[in-house]
Amino acid sequence: MSDPLKITEATALAFHAVVWIASSGGTMTTAHVAKSLSASPAHLAKVLQKMVHAGLLTATRGPSGGYGLARRPETIMLSDIYESMESTPRSDGCLFAAPVCGNADCIMGPSVREARRVLWEYLQKTSVADLVQQGS
Repeated sequence: MSDPLKITEATALAFHAVVWIASSGGTMTTAHVAKSLSASPAHLAKVLQKMVHAGLLTATRGPSGGYGLARRPETIMLSDIYESMESTPRSDGCLFAAPVCGNADCIMGPSVREARRVLWEYLQKTSVADLVQQGS
């Protein structure tokens, strides 16, 4: 299971790429998005394909092709992007993939649970449109 306190580079790239594409108001090529985000085009292409398979982006081939939003930006929540890249987040209080301390509750339990709750709440209530608007 994934840990929202440790967001992978691919997920961070997905957040930024979807918002970047949304802010363009149309379609963007992988090369253009990669250059804008200082990302590897090959890595970005894999991330964008995951977004297509998740139904968040569309892909059009050809000279005037590229990636565009599959839904209105106000209907794409950051949690949708997170789950398409990482799966459902954890809500427990352990920092390890499997408990190692033998305690009934992790020594960091309450703070880790709260941090995960706050982050997940933010991802669920924040849309791509919110972030596009913030950048304007």
